[in-house]
Amino acid sequence: MLVDTAQGRLRGLAADTHTSFLGVPYAMVDFRKNKFKRASAAPSWKGTRDARTENSPCSEDGRRDTCLRLHVHVPRSALGGLRPVLAWVATGSGTYYAANLVRRGIILVKIDYRSGPHGFLCSDEEAAPGNVGAKDVVLGLRWVRDNVIAFGGDPSRVTVAGQGFAAAVVQALTASAMARGLFHGAIAQSGSALCPWAFNYEAKARARAFIHQLSILSEAKHNYNFSTLFQIKTEELMTAARLMNSSYFAFGMCVEKAFKNEEQFLREPTIDALKGRRITSVPLIIGYNNDEAYVFLDILERFEVATRLRNDMNFLLPEELVFDSRKELKEIVNKIKDNYFKEKIGIRELLDYYRDAYFVSHIVRSARLHAATDAPVYLYELEHRGLGGVGARAGVPKRGAAHSDELHYLFPEPDRVFQDDDRLVQEKLTTLWTDFVHHL
Repeated sequence: MLVDTAQGRLRGLAADTHTSFLGVPYAMVDFRKNKFKRASAAPSWKGTRDARTENSPCSEDGRRDTCLRLHVHVPRSALGGLRPVLAWVATGSGTYYAANLVRRGIILVKIDYRSGPHGFLCSDEEAAPGNVGAKDVVLGLRWVRDNVIAFGGDPSRVTVAGQGFAAAVVQALTASAMARGLFHGAIAQSGSALCPWAFNYEAKARARAFIHQLSILSEAKHNYNFSTLFQIKTEELMTAARLMNSSYFAFGMCVEKAFKNEEQFLREPTIDALKGRRITSVPLIIGYNNDEAYVFLDILERFEVATRLRNDMNFLLPEELVFDSRKELKEIVNKIKDNYFKEKIGIRELLDYYRDAYFVSHIVRSARLHAATDAPVYLYELEHRGLGGVGARAGVPKRGAAHSDELHYLFPEPDRVFQDDDRLVQEKLTTLWTDFVHHL
């Protein structure tokens, strides 16, 4: 199958149920000179581009300057009129099989973007303005707006969706002037821009700490600054990022300083935009899994968090909280202790606390703030403990669905056959999501 886009002609890969156009460049950035800066639209090409092989995704190490690609999956069944579009913001290097969703008559576009320091190093300097990973997503959505009609897609019915950190980016898109008019519905799974790991309120301090860590690694041989970061090898950058002393992701979204030649993704904290209703009001599905923090099990045990809490309960408090007095701090700690650790401080109690503190409370708050606009909001909780997804550990049983378990139902392997309750949950979840996309 051949398709003519604004950049040139593409040759797709035909499967039984759909045709895929893989590794389509939507943006470009010179990783040798501008790896921390906003990308530009990808150039055109001559002749027919082979789009039958998927590229490696944009992993956190940002090794590839060819990773800013998207992948378009088009149903092969005949249908009159244009199809609705689901633009999926990809998280990490996971595999997303398209067949389950496109068989419901939608076009699926998966957008890869930069993460880690290459995507979200925020400084007050033009060399690293911040949020460039989110700006990658905006460029991907602009590509969808300009080109999806060539695949039979409807640019006026685009739903943007993501899971985890990508869900936080999806919600932040509603607060960004850059993304206005590019999408008409949103799905945020297990993440919110209000989650403490998604937004960096101390961006400048975090960026300076990163520079300091790089200097330590070089044994003071180099006096690094933001303008010279592009010269540093990727391996050194990633080592410094891993050594950052942060309770969350070392690099998240931030409020950017205005520069003459740089579009701003966020001009204010997302919480302020939500409270002030300065957001794009679109229908929203947002929710969480009931055992989100189960994925933290190894970390909690490795760092002996339960033992540390027995000595200092203050260790629980999110780093962005500021208290007027030690009395207020003590009152908050006691409330947390009464709610989660009244009987003991064990692994299961910690999992319940981190589920609420890192995910649920912020997701529910986001839903309430979005509901204050004139667009419908659908809040969900997934409780099903299926055979797939995150594996259960002996001695600490899963109480339901862990972080990312729902991806197992939405993007299953093409030959996967679900049984019994798994089949019912997979069918229900797929139907709810695709009906939402269809009926915007």
